[in-house]
Formats: sequence, C-alpha cells, structure tokens
Amino acid sequence: MTEYVHKHHDLGEFRGLRRGDDVVQFRGIPYADIPGRFFQAQLRTKLPQTPFDATRPGPICPQNDAMPFPPLWQKSPDLLGPALTPPVADEFHCLNLNVTAPLSVLEGGEPCPVMGFIHGGAFMTGSASVQVGGREIYDATNLVHASITLKQPIIVVAINYRLGPLGFLASKQLKELNESRNEPIGNYGLHDQAHAIEWVSRFIAGFGGDPSSITLQGASAGGASCHFQAVSFSKSRVKRAILASGTALAIGAMPLDYHQDRYDALCRKFGEEQDDYVNVLQSVPVQVLVNEVSSVSKPLIDEQYITGRGMPWLKDVPTNVDLLIGSCEYEDDVTLAILGHFAPSPPTAVTLGNHVEAALIPSGVTSMTSKYFSPEMLNVIFRVPPYLIAGYDDTAAGKVYVYEFQAKSPYPNWPPGYDRSHHAVTDVFLFDVASDLVPEQHRNRWSTAVSELRSAWIKFCWGELPWEAATTDGGEAKLAYVLKDNKTWQSRPIMGDFINDKIAARWEALLRVAD
Repeated sequence: MTEYVHKHHDLGEFRGLRRGDDVVQFRGIPYADIPGRFFQAQLRTKLPQTPFDATRPGPICPQNDAMPFPPLWQKSPDLLGPALTPPVADEFHCLNLNVTAPLSVLEGGEPCPVMGFIHGGAFMTGSASVQVGGREIYDATNLVHASITLKQPIIVVAINYRLGPLGFLASKQLKELNESRNEPIGNYGLHDQAHAIEWVSRFIAGFGGDPSSITLQGASAGGASCHFQAVSFSKSRVKRAILASGTALAIGAMPLDYHQDRYDALCRKFGEEQDDYVNVLQSVPVQVLVNEVSSVSKPLIDEQYITGRGMPWLKDVPTNVDLLIGSCEYEDDVTLAILGHFAPSPPTAVTLGNHVEAALIPSGVTSMTSKYFSPEMLNVIFRVPPYLIAGYDDTAAGKVYVYEFQAKSPYPNWPPGYDRSHHAVTDVFLFDVASDLVPEQHRNRWSTAVSELRSAWIKFCWGELPWEAATTDGGEAKLAYVLKDNKTWQSRPIMGDFINDKIAARWEALLRVAD
C-alpha cells in the first residue's frame, strides 16, 4: 500500500492511498462546516490545508451505539486492504466524504459516472467508514475495480452526515432558531447530504468524475435518504437513484407536532421546566445528548423541502430522476429493531401511526391500518413501497425499475440474517469486502450474485437501463426483476411472486381503499 499524490485543479494537493494497481482512495475530505449545534451546515469550498492528508478515515457523527452494524464476520488475521483504526466521533468535524476512483481517470482518462453512496442506520447510527471485524463494510475499492473490469469505470463517493438528535431533532423552538438565522428548518442530516452532493457536483471533475452523471445509492435509511434527495433536496443535481430496502415511504417524514412531543420528552430528562431548553440542549455534552435518544429518527415535514407524507406527497413532487428501487426477500431480521417492538396484541392505528401509516400508504388507508397490519407484516413496510411508487409514477419523466433481491447472506456469524436475503443485504453484496470469509459451500452462489448485482448497478450508473421499466395496471406494478442464488436476473410479472399470499391479499385490500 503506497501513498498517491493528486493535484486537484480547484482544491489543491491530496495525499491518498493506492489500492492495488488501478484504484486510488481519498478519505475524510471535508465538504461542509457546522457552525453550531442545530445550525445548518455551510458548504466548504477550500481544504483546511494543502497538501491534505486523505489517507485516514474522517471523523464521524457522535451516536448512540445501541444499534451497531450486524456482526457478520469476526476479525481475520488476513485483512484485505489497509489496517485502519476506527474513526473518531467529532460533532463539528463529521461532515466529510471518501472518494474512490480509477487510477486511469485521475490521470487524464475520460470522465466517468459517479455513484454517491449514503449509508443507512435508521438515521441514528452508522458512517461511511463503519467497520465489521476490522474491515470497512462500505470500502468501495473492490466495487470500483469491478467497474474497471467491466470497462464501465465509476467513481464512488461515500458521505458522512449528522445523525440522531444532532441531525433530526425538531421542535417549534428549533424552528424559531433556524428562522432567526435565515436558514432552512431542521432536517440537518438531509441538508448535510445535499451539501455533499453539491460538493460533488462542483469538485468531482477534478477527480475525473462527470458531474452531470450522478447516481445516488443507499440501503435502509440510506435508501430513504436517496429518495428524499432525488425528489426534494438535490433533484436538479441527481440523474438516477438506487433505493435498496428503504424509501421515503418506508422511513417517512413526520409533522412538527410529532417531533415536538419527542423534543419535550427529551427536555424533561435534563431537569425542571426552563425558559430556554434550546440553550440547555446546545450545552449538554454531546455523548450525553445522543445517548438519551434511542428511538428511530425521522425527517421533519418542514413545509419547504418536504411538504407532506406518504403517497399523496410523492404524487405532488414528480421528478425526472430514474429510480431503480426494490427490497430483499427477508426484511424482518432488523425491521423490529429499526421500527420498535410492538406488543403481542393486535396493533392499533395510533400505535402504527408513528411508524407505518404516516410513511407507507395513501391517506385513505388510515382507518384500515389496525385491521390489516400485524407484527409479522413489518417487512411490508420495505417490500410494498417499490410497487406503489412504480404504480403511481406514470406522469413523471423519470422511469421506475423494480427488483426483488433473493440472494442469501453466507455469513453464519450473525444467525438472524444467515442464509437469508436479509434487510439491506444488497450493500454487503455490492461492496464485497470479505469474500475470503465466505464459507466454501456458499462461495459459488455468493460470487454469482455479487457479479450480477454489481453489473446491474454499474450499468445503471452509466445510463444503461438494465431491465424494462415497471408497467402498471390500476396503480399496481406489473413487472419486476428478481435475483436468486446462482441465477441471472429474471423478470416476474406480479408482486405476489415475491410476497406470500396472505400478505399480498392484505396489500390488495389496502389498495382498494387507498386514494
């Protein structure tokens, strides 16, 4: 592993890392500055110093570690790649990104498309440099190398953004704070992401990227983030988006009253009634603050970027962005952890209103929620939206391509997801940072699925639409594609092929009462 010096025509000199013969990686590049807690970030257009040391992971957002990344594998003495110390947490220096690029484009080759990667973690945890067993799960080296082998090279940009209360706390008081500064209200984490995308559009050409060909990709909350960016925050800068196991319906925005209740509950944890809780929360030690919030963070309906929720809102914000959108066969493994545990008795509309109704189905379904949803149907939250989105989007200029991922995780170290196509497993296949730890009996099926998934995603980044667009019939998507172990992508005509008859029947009943 050797250092690589790159002279960017606008930003100056970077010191990165050579990753093999054909890939170079630059880590921890700051893209925006945070002037204070609960303030909107400001785009950074200069490096803090030059040459800039981009050989180490950048700081990440402080977070509650109660929801770690699944321990898919243990540390191996034979690491593939650099031995990296875990990134440090730093509230005010966490807005940075990693650029992984083909050597050929850095040295004057034809500009290539860009994949902007947004990590998941329920808007609560995670980072672009999160490690499992000493390996960065989202290390893009192997993915970029695969794109070079396919003769369709891409640059991958993985971003960090604010999480939990630092990124998504909202209230009337914080609204007033942002308004007093003439800045957007709340959704700090989503605005961070938008700044990163703006930074890419301004400066990626200096790394050999094509700023007119940006594709966003993410899973779970990362997929929802990509959806929000594509339809509201950064749509003019984004050409395409790949939404995996997450959409703006699955992890949807909530109104100010919803956030106010949580804000008030948080304030009560820090003492008696006070006149200025904003000042209190701004002065609380950061780790104390993030540890006090353990529930899923939700974006805010801010009435400017996000003006509503569910299908009615999406119908009002058509986009030119092409969407490749889908889910995994077995979304249940971490869904309970992400959405909260329901009581064993049938859930009420009020209970699910905080999670499902507000994010998933058109407004006419509200009264039907308690009748048709139950805990075993939690995977519907992730598996139904692709079909709903494809079904309504007839008038949008962008096309929708629907998939179902059925290839299975080969890592037995995490029993809930082993031998299943579990929630967000597509990222594990896409980055493929631990192929040497795949058990022998799974290696053939694993390598086939990795190759197929990567090929489809890379082609999409290049504007080659890998399948036929989803056709619709009365609001129902009638064409999707499925990837199974040891198979190439296969077309399937109806959603019922992917979801059992019981769930499909309930889904159809919901559609009959939907707006």
